[in-house]
Order: sequence, then C-alpha cells, then structure tokens
Amino acid sequence: EARGEPLKIFVPATYSVSDNSYGTEYLYNLPLSELYLSCRLGAGVWSRVISSSFDFLDKLHSSSLNDGSASFSLTKKTEDRVALLPENIKSKIDEALDFHGQSFESLVATADQLFPAHLTSRNFIHGDFCFSNIIYDFRANRVKVIDPRGCDFNGRKTVFGDPIYDYAKLAHSCIGRYDDLVALRFDKNALLSNYSLEFLHAEDSDTIISSFNQELRSRSIDLKTVYGVMIHLFLSMIPLHSDFYERQLAFALNALRLSREVDYL
Repeated sequence: EARGEPLKIFVPATYSVSDNSYGTEYLYNLPLSELYLSCRLGAGVWSRVISSSFDFLDKLHSSSLNDGSASFSLTKKTEDRVALLPENIKSKIDEALDFHGQSFESLVATADQLFPAHLTSRNFIHGDFCFSNIIYDFRANRVKVIDPRGCDFNGRKTVFGDPIYDYAKLAHSCIGRYDDLVALRFDKNALLSNYSLEFLHAEDSDTIISSFNQELRSRSIDLKTVYGVMIHLFLSMIPLHSDFYERQLAFALNALRLSREVDYL
C-alpha cells in the first residue's frame, strides 16, 4: 500500500463493489482517444499531454520485482492469436501481405530481431497504456489512467512486466495511429483496390509523434525496440476485430508500414 501511495493521484478514486469488482468516480474529462479524433489541441497542449504521460510512467516503473514466473512471450502471443483467424480471412490478409512481398511470418521475424522475444524486466506496469485508457486533467496538467491489465500473456495475475510494453502501447496510439484505424480514418478504396494503407489527415499527428520521440530519446529508450513490440501488437490484434474485415486488413498493413519505417530510424 505504501509503495503505491504516490500513484494514487494518477487514478480515479475507487471503491469496492464486491470481491470481484470495483467502481470508480466519474471524471468529467475525455480520454485521449476522443481528444485525438475529435479535437485540435495544437502542439503546445499535446506536448504537455505526452510529457505528463511519460512522467506517470517514470513513477509507475520505479517499483520492480523479480517475477520470473510470469510469461511475456510476444511471439507466442502473436502466433496464438493469428491461429484464431478464420481461414478465409487469413488467406485474404496473406494475399495482401504477399502483394508487398511479405507474410505474417516475415513480419514476426522482423519484430523479433528488434527486441528479446521474452521480455525480461519486471517493473510495475499499466499493461494497456493507450489513448483510450488515458484521461488528461487540463487544470492539474496530469494524466489519470483506467483499465490496467493486471495479468501476463497466459492470464496469470500480476501487475509486473517489462516497461517497454507500456512505451509500445503508448506508441501504438502516437506512432501506430491505432485510434485512426479503429475509427476507420483511412482510405478504404485504396485499401481494397491495391492494398495501400492511406490515413486520412489528422491535424495533430505529426506533433504527437515528435513529442513522443523527444520524450523517448530523453530517457535513452531504443525506438527500434518499441517498433518491434508495436509490430506484434498490430498483428496480435487482428483477430480481435472480426466485426470489420477492412480494419483487420488495415492492422496487417500497418504492421507492414511499421516494419518498413524501422529501416529509416
């Protein structure tokens, strides 16, 4: 309890509902995903938002534990998830990747070259630190977070993991443009006609990417390692979006985009 005391300012007030659930106070703020998709905040505000997000991670990751029994193999998670794809969907995505001279296997291999397949550090992490789970308090200039993961990739309860995963989850919103994909803000005709992923313009995207990269560099965190985890994230999320084939295809092509960007980092 004492170790988590400094982190209380970053979460809504909580109360127990039952042994298996809890409630939180209602916050009159939008999550970053809604601010990104619906508002134009400008460079100065986004710089503060991203800086505050990293400040939270600095404090969160300051606690560590040798939790060697937890399983965090990104490769296995991706392979297990892709195996859940219906054959007709997988064949369509295979065709799109083959059009660009790539495959699921080649993208996984590219990602694995960028970081240890089994993430080894064990720090206190959020586990799903993306825009939809981050709320920004403009008056306090501070983020509040919701919906932490609380388990490893095998479902074993733990609040510990590799900090790089939190950075990559934030990056998949900042650089990977996950929220644009979920909101279908891309050219669907280009996607289906020539397997080209063309995002519709987002006013603040370049500013957000620049701010994220600056915060990452100031902490000497390897951007290529973050890209490796991001590639896995987008591949492993494909089966979770079975309600919309175009989004699944966009996730795969986005993983391809990120794998190519690595060469220019």
